[in-house]
Parts: sequence; C-alpha cells; structure tokens
Amino acid sequence: MVDVFGSLFARLYLGVRRGILGLERLIMLAQGAIGVSLISFALSNQLWLSLPILVLVGGFGILQITSSNTMIQTFVADNKRGRVMSFYAHFLWYVPCFVGTLHVTSP
Repeated sequence: MVDVFGSLFARLYLGVRRGILGLERLIMLAQGAIGVSLISFALSNQLWLSLPILVLVGGFGILQITSSNTMIQTFVADNKRGRVMSFYAHFLWYVPCFVGTLHVTSP
C-alpha cells in the first residue's frame, strides 16, 4: 500500500517531462534502483525504515515500466504497434510466473 505514494511521485515526474530524450538512461537507473531498494528492504528489520524503501520500490517500478512502454510505442511503426505491445505484455506478466513455476516444480 505504501508503494502507491512512490508510484504517484513517478507518474507526476513523467507527466511533466518533455519528450523521450533520456528515457533509456532513466530505465537503466530505475532498474538498478529497484534492485538496490529491494535488497535494502530485505535487509531491513525496522518498520520506519522499510516503509520509505517501499515508496522507492513503487516509484522506480512505475518509472521503469512506464518509460519502457513509452519508448516501445514511440519507436514501433503504427501498423505493428498492437503486435509488439501484446508481445511485450505477454513477457512482462506471464514469463515471471512461468519461470517461478519451473523453479517450484523442479526436483
């Protein structure tokens, strides 16, 4: 629930951006920040420290997903955008579930 505040800040930031210049750098930084934030959250045992870390996780997660989505829709030709976006959504949502299932069911 706390990560919603980070998502709100990320959406406000992306809303005031002009154009797509620098989004590829933002995507890489957001991915690294998600990793660092999740490791920090895993190592934290204090609630007052864990809640702000979750705000960062939510914010950087939205920055990464929304920026990737924006770049894909900007660079792909109009007549192929639906196919590319369905492929992107498929891998964004279903591949982690499949990989997790493989890990759980392996001997």
